[in-house]
Amino acid sequence: MNFSHECSALLDKSVKEICEEWATARSLPALLSHIRAAELRDNEPDIARIIVNIEYKLIEIPIQRTMCEGGMVCWQSLDPKHPYVLNVVASTVEAGKSLLHVTVAYDPPGVIPDIVETLGGGAAFTHALNTDLHAYRDTFEKELL
Repeated sequence: MNFSHECSALLDKSVKEICEEWATARSLPALLSHIRAAELRDNEPDIARIIVNIEYKLIEIPIQRTMCEGGMVCWQSLDPKHPYVLNVVASTVEAGKSLLHVTVAYDPPGVIPDIVETLGGGAAFTHALNTDLHAYRDTFEKELL
């Protein structure tokens, strides 16, 4: 079963600044709490290995940045056994302000994760994603003070 979670936040940053941060795999663990670690391949900035916490299980996934233009950054799993997509879209709302929309989709292996997701794990993941985006926003606001 495929699951998808999404959240949005209004930020005091430009689309370019947002996309530069989200386009770097090394920054992902600091941006999203479900990504525990990221390691880039030498000389391949578009390919990395990440460790994600999906449905209370740590999974190592090779990912590739498949899009990085026009306010969109997309990271996708290269492992067919562990489908995972991180899609980030930033759009200008007004001068100096952007709307950031993040979608995480995944399909954890086995039946147990499906049950966990249905019984509340999905709501917990969405809550954590929302908390991550608001913490990201709050970081910018502190920098402005």
